[in-house]
Amino acid sequence: MGLSWDLTGIEGYRARCYTKVEDGYQLNVLTERLIWATIHVDIGKITEENCEEFCTRLRMTRRILGGIPKTTLNEIKSHIGLKTNVPTVARAKWIKSVASAAWEEEERVLYNEKNEEEE
Repeated sequence: MGLSWDLTGIEGYRARCYTKVEDGYQLNVLTERLIWATIHVDIGKITEENCEEFCTRLRMTRRILGGIPKTTLNEIKSHIGLKTNVPTVARAKWIKSVASAAWEEEERVLYNEKNEEEE
């Protein structure tokens, strides 16, 4: 299943989410980043009620995985109304999956270190 999104729930979405380019308009960098972040944080819609949860999960993901640009709460709040087809997962289940993924990554790193030492 591909990722799909709807920006029409964002106040002023045309001006906020798109950048004019030579041949039309394209998603701006922040909007695109938040769309794809919904996959990492397992929250399919940014709302007033969950924007802090979204921010916390994104920051945790950034800390564990690295490579994710820093995103502020105000940047997330500016995209309240963004919807994707990502199913929202309860916090406890999300934390368990993130901890499990981090554990597996560290086991892989340790395994590689041991193999390098033996060579």
